Amino acid sequence: MGNLNNVYGDVMPYNAPHTAGPGFWALRQDHDCEFEVSVAEVPGGVAVRKGIECLVISEHRVEHGRSPTLSFGRMPDGWTKS
Repeated sequence: MGNLNNVYGDVMPYNAPHTAGPGFWALRQDHDCEFEVSVAEVPGGVAVRKGIECLVISEHRVEHGRSPTLSFGRMPDGWTKS
């Protein structure tokens, strides 16, 4: 979560330290929105955690008929990364 602190700055952050930073920054410019974070402890190793992440993203796609807005480095409409 600390990797996304730059989304509250005056200039668009670069992809590092987090690839979603520029997209979240652009959303804040367009919508003056705030963000919420949820966490969950997942028993098991990295493979289990990544599997659960894939499942949750898949469920989002089914429920909303599209991928999450900033998945795979995408940007909101009208924006390009710095």
